[in-house]
Amino acid sequence: MKAKLLPILMLLFGLISCNDEDFSPEAKIQGTFELVLSVINQSTDEIEFDFYNTYELRSDGTFYREDVTRNVGSDEVLGFRTYGDGTYTISDEIVTFQYENFYSMQIEDIPYLPKDQLTFSESGKNSDQYRVLNNYTQLEYICPSNALCSSIIPPYTKID
Repeated sequence: MKAKLLPILMLLFGLISCNDEDFSPEAKIQGTFELVLSVINQSTDEIEFDFYNTYELRSDGTFYREDVTRNVGSDEVLGFRTYGDGTYTISDEIVTFQYENFYSMQIEDIPYLPKDQLTFSESGKNSDQYRVLNNYTQLEYICPSNALCSSIIPPYTKID
């Protein structure tokens, strides 16, 4: 009887001891994070566009970033603001994105461009850092010490 009970107890112990805390930070951070910002027309106080900013963090330590402008309340992409890729690392609940390729608009006063008209950054966008929040479900931008961050940026939220 004792010989039959031991495997069952071991199986139950194994099932009970497995939980979210057993996953590594690298496994928890994988997925797509999104930040949606609405652009309001100052003259009419109506929403003109929605900015969709996403980071896709892959299991191999690479990421893809894309910032697009969409029609309000629609999935229709009007154009792009930035996109890039590279590698990421996570340490002490800080994610560092190291860009290998980064394309962006060089014009500040328009809300989007066709993707093929974005400019490759020769000097490169070196890196970005984000603080992990709420058990790996949000990423909060960390303003670099040498930058002037004039507004508070809401966190990215994990969507898958």
